[in-house]
Amino acid sequence: MGFGRFLYTALFPLMLSEGIYNFQQLSYMASFNYIGYLLGALLFSLSFFHKKDYGNLVLRYSLLSTCLFLFLMSLDTNYIIDSIIRFLAGVSSAGAIIFGSSLIMRLFSNRLIVSAFFSGVGLGIFLGSEIVNIGLLFDFTSSELWFYASLISLGLAIIALLFYPHNKIALANRAEVSNIPKRNITISWLSLVILYGLSGFGYIITTTYFPILAQGLGDITIGQHLWAFVGVGAMLSCYCWMYVAEKIGEINALNINLLSQSIFVALSYFDSSYFLLLVSALGVGITFMGTTLLVVALAKRTASPKSINLIGLVTFAYGIGQILGPILTSYVQVATDSISFAILAASFALLVAAVIATLSKKHY
Repeated sequence: MGFGRFLYTALFPLMLSEGIYNFQQLSYMASFNYIGYLLGALLFSLSFFHKKDYGNLVLRYSLLSTCLFLFLMSLDTNYIIDSIIRFLAGVSSAGAIIFGSSLIMRLFSNRLIVSAFFSGVGLGIFLGSEIVNIGLLFDFTSSELWFYASLISLGLAIIALLFYPHNKIALANRAEVSNIPKRNITISWLSLVILYGLSGFGYIITTTYFPILAQGLGDITIGQHLWAFVGVGAMLSCYCWMYVAEKIGEINALNINLLSQSIFVALSYFDSSYFLLLVSALGVGITFMGTTLLVVALAKRTASPKSINLIGLVTFAYGIGQILGPILTSYVQVATDSISFAILAASFALLVAAVIATLSKKHY
């Protein structure tokens, strides 16, 4: 999934410099991916897909189709066709996160196993970034890099399928470590949906355009390495936030996560400072996947109307935020030849999400 979602970010500057697409077209293609994610979340929230074995089937198809869509991106440079491919890749990403997280949380209680699932996205970001860096050294085109990434993704998918968890193995692991202790603090399901939508808007602007932001440093490879630090942060993120949640509770951890993420996103505004961009990259990486982990964990135990699949609904709201982020950034860039205002808007959205999390806490 990390490949399927975020290799595009690593390749954004290269595709722009090749003149294949302009900034606005590339931004809209990113939004098409997030539209696919949003509609996929809506589709997969239907009870039909949560019957026995259907979720597992969708998850397996999501793994393999991610590899296929990476490969198809290497074959064509037509804006409409590539937009459709990115849209379908977004649907696959939604299937992977919804059914992957449901599977892991249903079968395992060990917090290291749960964290490992979410940290895999960070691994995909890191590997994708460094693959692009290596490709730049050898003057590979973006099409060649899409192709090589599809092969690596296929290898990862085969490993995932070979080690796919089964009930007998997983049930033995459930007794190893208990879940995060429940505390007498909860949050309304509607507040959770709204704040997660805001966080989707807040994180996506930075994670879509980080290598572009780093171009202010004058070296495209520096930007790519900074994007790799986002991946490193994301790999560590879920272990850190799971530990924090065990100590102070999921909702308190979410408050800290969103507030700190707002600050780290704001730091990317200072795109002429290597140090601040490095801190921003690590900070955004450490926080944004932690948000997903904490919200999904809360959605699993937050009371909601019986007709609602809350994990699917929060993922849907997240997708709306992700669609609006690149669209806003595209308009801002055209109007001002800069994305600074979009960065500040993203930071503010995360701050509002933190306020909602604070004000919506309920004791019982």
